Amino acid sequence: MAHCMRAVIDEMDGFSASIYSSLSKNCDGWSMSEIIWRPGTIRFQMHDGMGGGKMISVEGIWPCGIEWVHPKHTRFDFDSDEPRIDLGPDGVVPLPRHKFLYSRAVGEGIASSRGYSRSVVWMHFFRAATIRDWNVFLHLYGIPFLSGKMDRQMWKDTNMKAVLELALQAYGTGDQAPILPDGLSVEVKDPVSLGGAGDAHWRLAGFCNAEISKAVLGETLTTEAGESGSYKLGEVHADSAHEVVVGDALWTASDVRTDLFLSVIELNAAALATAFNVRPEELPTANPLCGFRVEREWTPSVRMDMFTKAAALGIKPSKSQVRRELQIDKAHSPEDEIQGEPIVIPDGAKAVGAADAMDGSENPKDEPPAPKQ
Repeated sequence: MAHCMRAVIDEMDGFSASIYSSLSKNCDGWSMSEIIWRPGTIRFQMHDGMGGGKMISVEGIWPCGIEWVHPKHTRFDFDSDEPRIDLGPDGVVPLPRHKFLYSRAVGEGIASSRGYSRSVVWMHFFRAATIRDWNVFLHLYGIPFLSGKMDRQMWKDTNMKAVLELALQAYGTGDQAPILPDGLSVEVKDPVSLGGAGDAHWRLAGFCNAEISKAVLGETLTTEAGESGSYKLGEVHADSAHEVVVGDALWTASDVRTDLFLSVIELNAAALATAFNVRPEELPTANPLCGFRVEREWTPSVRMDMFTKAAALGIKPSKSQVRRELQIDKAHSPEDEIQGEPIVIPDGAKAVGAADAMDGSENPKDEPPAPKQ
């Protein structure tokens, strides 16, 4: 059944993107996606328990995609908190079975109160308002301004005043480079600081961004600078962020198994029962487990060191995994290969991998020369 469900997932269009879109539940508290079905045939291996088995084909109705549904189409029952679909003029109806993938965010209480949207909505508003006010402040006081100066005895000369005004306009537009007579000058003044009032907007916007990030990521020291001595605490908080991601993966995997896998089994019970030679009512007990692999964020050097130490312990890592995680392409030809560091091998010695050495390997020796007759 696990091989069958793997074939079903592989035949779907954009399964990973659909699961990613369902993570909008972390914001709203819930997410809903519509399962699209179509008739067809899937092929998978009927395992014999020894690494082999024949390929079989099963005709039925299989999911071909999962489309995200906007939360505005969802209504909840006040008594049971069960989701319902708002069909507009046709009213509100319960979710049809086998048609939707419904998932709630991790937490307690009703679905609409589980997400972080309620906790960050005010921070989002304050950030937008302070950035608006900040722009107004910079427009009024943050732009350098020009000042024209002239000798007191030239002040009553209207021609000189007109020359100074034209010079100020030319400096402001940058269209001309006027030459001023003696006694006239143009100075560029720095913006008015107003006692650091501009920094207040910057600090408030940064505070709102940090608070929103904390609500989303579930920790603090990876989103803003900590106090002195908080380096080790940053590692602990990074672990907390990883645990949040793992929790989302476990919760989502459980919903996929309940709403998608079980629907596939129930809608194709007759065909699968014939293929597995069991009774249809026995199939739900074989609903395979679902899981999403969530890897920790490591630097390439640390990850490579892990693979090296695993090989030294006799654990044979996968070459494809090493290439994928370290983004190393496979050589197209022998000429394209990068040769490793040269190693001097003694005469008659045999070089083997670390994993083979753990299993034991003979080291051939040169035969001693035959004695002379």
